[in-house]
Amino acid sequence: MIQGCYRDIVSERDTVRSPSGGWRHNLIVSSAWPLVTALLRKEPSATGISFCAVGEGDPAWDKSPPPLSVETAKLRSEIARVAIGLAEMRYIDAAGRPARTWTHRLELTVVIPATPNARRVREFGLVGGDATSNANTGRLINYAVHPEVIGSSQGICSPDLIGPLYDRLLEKGAGVGIFMNSAQGGMVTADNRLPGGKEARNWEECVRIGHLLADEALRIVEKAPEQKSPKILCDARTISFPVDSPQLRAVMAASPLGLGTKDTSKVSTQLNLLTVGNAQILTIPGEALPNIGFYLKRNMRGEHNLLFGLCNDAFGYILTRVDWGSFKTYDYVSRTCLGEKTGEILIEEALKFVAETPAPEKLK
Repeated sequence: MIQGCYRDIVSERDTVRSPSGGWRHNLIVSSAWPLVTALLRKEPSATGISFCAVGEGDPAWDKSPPPLSVETAKLRSEIARVAIGLAEMRYIDAAGRPARTWTHRLELTVVIPATPNARRVREFGLVGGDATSNANTGRLINYAVHPEVIGSSQGICSPDLIGPLYDRLLEKGAGVGIFMNSAQGGMVTADNRLPGGKEARNWEECVRIGHLLADEALRIVEKAPEQKSPKILCDARTISFPVDSPQLRAVMAASPLGLGTKDTSKVSTQLNLLTVGNAQILTIPGEALPNIGFYLKRNMRGEHNLLFGLCNDAFGYILTRVDWGSFKTYDYVSRTCLGEKTGEILIEEALKFVAETPAPEKLK
């Protein structure tokens, strides 16, 4: 089974204007499979991924994005495509690290330059086969459209997509949703821009996305065995990080929140460790890189181990010292990290917390 996922970053003159909102799934479409068989048969006219195509889609999608279909064979309204060479592709391992040999995962980096006559991008896809630089040529391999949510610029107070998500869970008899506290807010990762600097954000989109997330969550757990009267434990622990980043020190000094300390050389935050039945959940006060997350999960004590990022606080990205400032790809995440010791301190304190807390019950 082949799966696709993507993330996008908007930058201007090497400065990130809109950071990635994380990985999201796209759709592998039906026209990809004949291309796979042609490549296996060594058809001379068949090539792998050769272009990334982007399109305007339909303006109506701003209010009601369409359901994705595996039968999609081309973009609805292609406006540009960028050639992808071997230099833009690399094999990666299960932990997301570059690999020197073939693996089952391929990572592509595509830079789509700005144009003088800016047009809104609502869809994109990777194209191969007999594709050329002409629009709508070749075989479409995967496809995605951008969702949207309200955001903070509307000047209103709302539960955003979380409210409809809770309502849907209750409607389906699945109980009450639990919101994990976070300092993060107003960060809309979807591209909802309209001409003239306006944005298309509305309550209908919040309802659509909230219901979609709730329905998908219920689908995933539908066949899971029920845990009757599971034990529940929620513990908390305060930890401190040194603040080595000049940018984040400046933010702390100017912040009206105080952030729990008058000393901008360090900051305190809270970790929570939640046990529900045979599952263990650890909160992280920022965005830890995948290698940290995999290591923590591997050393937690539940039969199901989960990490909830951006909980209690949002202290930027969390890196280990060997990753911090190491290469150009990590320039942005290093600048928005408290410092190079953050990752090691989180790992040490979190695993100590896990070791000193009663282990979840075993059901297998």
